Amino acid sequence: MYRKLSKETNGKIDIRFVLVVSVALLSIASIITYYYLFKWPAKKAPIPSAIDITELLQPEKKQTEDSILVKFKSSTSSKEKKEILEDEAVGKPEKLRKFPTYEIDVKKSEFRETLNDLNKNKAVEYAEPNNNVYALVTPNDPSFGSQWGYSVTKAQSGWDTERGQTNEIKIAIVDTGVDIDHPDLSAKMLPGYDFVNNDSNPDDDEGHGSHVAGIAAASTNNGVGVAGMSWGAKIIPVKSLNQFGSGTYQQVSNGITYAADRGARVINLSLGGYSYSKTLQNATDYAHAKGVVVVAAAGNSSSRRILYPAGNPHVVGVAATDSSDRRASFSNYNSSVDISAPGVSILSTYNGARYAYMNGTSMSAPFVSGLAGLVLSQNPSFSADQTANTMYQQSHDLGSPGRDDYFGYGRINAQTTLQRKPIINHFNVANGSYLRGNRALSANITFINAIQRVTFAIGSYEISSHTGPPYSSSLNTRRHSNGTHTLSVNALDSANNLTTVSRTIRIDNYRPRTYAPVRARAKRKGRRKIATARLYWKVRDPYTGNRAIVKIKIAKRTYSKSRARRKSYYYRLYKRTKAKGLRIKNRKMRRRRLNQARIYKRRWRRIKPTYYRRVKTVNYGWTSINRTRSYRWRTRTPGTYRFYVYSKDRVSNPQRNVARNYLIIK
Repeated sequence: MYRKLSKETNGKIDIRFVLVVSVALLSIASIITYYYLFKWPAKKAPIPSAIDITELLQPEKKQTEDSILVKFKSSTSSKEKKEILEDEAVGKPEKLRKFPTYEIDVKKSEFRETLNDLNKNKAVEYAEPNNNVYALVTPNDPSFGSQWGYSVTKAQSGWDTERGQTNEIKIAIVDTGVDIDHPDLSAKMLPGYDFVNNDSNPDDDEGHGSHVAGIAAASTNNGVGVAGMSWGAKIIPVKSLNQFGSGTYQQVSNGITYAADRGARVINLSLGGYSYSKTLQNATDYAHAKGVVVVAAAGNSSSRRILYPAGNPHVVGVAATDSSDRRASFSNYNSSVDISAPGVSILSTYNGARYAYMNGTSMSAPFVSGLAGLVLSQNPSFSADQTANTMYQQSHDLGSPGRDDYFGYGRINAQTTLQRKPIINHFNVANGSYLRGNRALSANITFINAIQRVTFAIGSYEISSHTGPPYSSSLNTRRHSNGTHTLSVNALDSANNLTTVSRTIRIDNYRPRTYAPVRARAKRKGRRKIATARLYWKVRDPYTGNRAIVKIKIAKRTYSKSRARRKSYYYRLYKRTKAKGLRIKNRKMRRRRLNQARIYKRRWRRIKPTYYRRVKTVNYGWTSINRTRSYRWRTRTPGTYRFYVYSKDRVSNPQRNVARNYLIIK
């Protein structure tokens, strides 16, 4: 065939030969292409030099990576840390100042996976996002004007007592930096640091930090510009926020520990973020342990959201008020608010030797920081908690009596705070407590002047009086009616300065009453013979806030043959022993035998062949009371049942009675 197709005819190639050869060549080419693309190993393209790649991609680095804060356990070796950081980080990790915590950059696409992997690693204590914090301010146009905040807070009267010049106090402003050449600030400046650019020049390139610094400690009585709350305080400028007013938790944490190590007695944080950070809390805890009063703005979103670090323990959270002592419309309101201060249209120093009006809890916080500086200047041995408690107790109460989420303990009052009144550091009864029986009372009190006396009182009734420590007593709540009362501790010094801390308490010695008002009946129905019964119950207690712990027990009437036999046995034994005893003439032996008969009689009577065996327990837990409620129970077993109602109120008073009723299932 091949020869026949391949031979030439008149000098021309046979067309069939050409077609066959073409098809064969196409088939071979297809096979080679397939193996080249899918079967044979591919050769790697040459990699450009690392220098070229780095230089080309460097500008986009920040867009493709995120930041994580990693803290290792104390048992983790240096080698393990190095291996973990090299595996997870893009670029060189950066260690925080005071803690075994590292800031690492990771690829944005792998951020969540890396964060989870680190938290699962046994060598890691925790890993968390290095989130941003922001300056909390709403700026207005720069202008001059009156500083109404000082008249409202009675700062002028407070300055008659203390101007912050008795002992020099350092106040750190952790913010966008401070205008170190401002004529109203330059004389107050101490060396600081810039954690944004990592250099020793903390100059302000935004304006926020300069405004905050002026409120806390601008040069006062110098014939220039504005007054600061603390006349004699020095300022440690710490730049942790950039020119846009934002920074990371890492930068703020470094700023806090830096300020604490440089001798700051007060740290002002007019900034915050809505994500909790363990790293940030470690920093504020570190400062508090060194005796530093940490003051932070509560936030400007007019919401209940908690801002951090204001929400951290040992941090004084500050809300904002206006010139009429109303809550500023933007001020947050939540459990982090400890105190309030002016924060609307506040005039202070600004960049470029200027002055400006600004609004925000950022402006409120430095009022508190400045006042804390005055308290510490007056009482340099005070701890951070003593300083904070002094401001709380001497504040002007606004809103609900006592502490509330809108104003905290009240708006700061410099006049009363600096009058050297006694300080009640701790009172062991919380506001809103429910009390019963005997309750121990104690207070920790610091007297600046000599003590005159300390009293504990409930309403107008004086429980006890003391002329020296320990300040402790006992309240017998049974002597007082159930319901709401005011419990107070009063400290009076030799200069007749009185400090009172009051708590609203609820006395509750009432034992809940239980009811089972309706005998229940139900009939088994349907193919499966299931009965559905409704058991009605009620618990009444007017003093426990309409809630209590409730439990229902259901028991079935049961006949026990073994019990019946044992009962019959003791009955016969009793009869036999008694009959024998009556026949004995010896008095002593007779008495002994009859006593034995009485023992058998008691056993006979005690045994009940029919008893109620528990088949169901319903734990309602903490539930609403003071109304009739019902429980639906399903069973297939006919018989006679009883259900019992138990209760215990919020102060653990047990029920006065156990209500019970019958349930008949047919």
